[in-house]
Amino acid sequence: MHTFDTPSPVQLRVSNRAGRVSIEAADVTESTVELTALSPEADEAIAEAIVEQRGSHIVVDLPRGRPGLFRSRSPKVAIDITVPTGSNLRASLQSSDLRTTGALNDAHVEVGSGDIVMDTTTGSARLQNGSGDVQIEQCHGDIVVTLGSGDVRVGTVRGKAQTRSGSGDVTIEHAKGVVTAASGSGDIAVSSSDSGLTAKTGSGDVRVHRARSGEVRVTTASGDVDVSVDHGTAVWLDLNTLSGAVRNELDAIDGPDETEQQLKLRVKTASGDISVARS
Repeated sequence: MHTFDTPSPVQLRVSNRAGRVSIEAADVTESTVELTALSPEADEAIAEAIVEQRGSHIVVDLPRGRPGLFRSRSPKVAIDITVPTGSNLRASLQSSDLRTTGALNDAHVEVGSGDIVMDTTTGSARLQNGSGDVQIEQCHGDIVVTLGSGDVRVGTVRGKAQTRSGSGDVTIEHAKGVVTAASGSGDIAVSSSDSGLTAKTGSGDVRVHRARSGEVRVTTASGDVDVSVDHGTAVWLDLNTLSGAVRNELDAIDGPDETEQQLKLRVKTASGDISVARS
């Protein structure tokens, strides 16, 4: 195990070719890094690994592995790291899962294939995954998630949220900032939207369980759209479907009071149904 004196948050940089990475952000004054072989050829990779402290930076870099006649796969290594709460993370992983616990500050993660499961970032998060799921419980800043194929789940985001998946579902529990969500063939579900939403999917459904204010724009080719509006919010509607049905359960009014929350709802779908109601 490698141990470093870190009385304050650090800049953590991690790279791994294959295996898994686990990071714990805790109330500690020392950072630790432990490497464990998960495949027979990983011992050599661990021996050649770079694990060092450079001022406020902690660097963990696993080599690619030397090519050979009988070596077609990258060595699999488990990396277990503990850093102070509020540390920044930059991770570049090829075929590796990532899991974090505790509160990091900013996180920038790129994964070729594998799952990303994160606890909390008090700053911003930028998460990119070629093939695999992404889950984060809390992001206090802005978040950007980009996936080739896989599902996205965000618990609470206080800043702006941008999510895109080529083929997977997008789920956001509570969004305080403006949301932009897109999926090629998956569903989009937002439990609570405080400031507005733009959602676009090719063949998936869109569900917004509580929209409070701002502007909600939804576009689908063949999916259904179901939007519930918070009580006390006045709504301006623009609902269009070519071959689907429209069901509007909202009461018509002359116009909103100046003190009322207001929402613009624009929905366009080719063959899906549209449903609007109170939450």
